[in-house]
Amino acid sequence: MDGFLQQVADAAAEYETEYRPHYERLRQDLAEAEVKKKEEQLEQLRRDMGDVAVDSSHVHAN
Repeated sequence: MDGFLQQVADAAAEYETEYRPHYERLRQDLAEAEVKKKEEQLEQLRRDMGDVAVDSSHVHAN
């Protein structure tokens, strides 16, 4: 039983040193990509809104 518990402890340590840092990096990269995408979408919306404002000044009422 002691051997099993040691293997579990070793596996937990391996997870913390090998897998978790990799997972955290991936999670951070995903979060940064999401922020960048939202910023790009907001900038596109601002450009689109500016185009609408400029175009609406040329609209004539019937």
